[in-house]
Amino acid sequence: MKNSKKKKKNAKKQKMRNQEKTYHARSFKTKILECQVDNDVENF
Repeated sequence: MKNSKKKKKNAKKQKMRNQEKTYHARSFKTKILECQVDNDVENF
């Protein structure tokens, strides 16, 4: 019983970590896009 509880806890942690990674990657991409838009506006 104890082992299965531990496994569930670790799975939850892993899920959270993966979500954080995808979130950071996504925000990084949007930042790059925003920079590109700013540059396009300046070039006008």
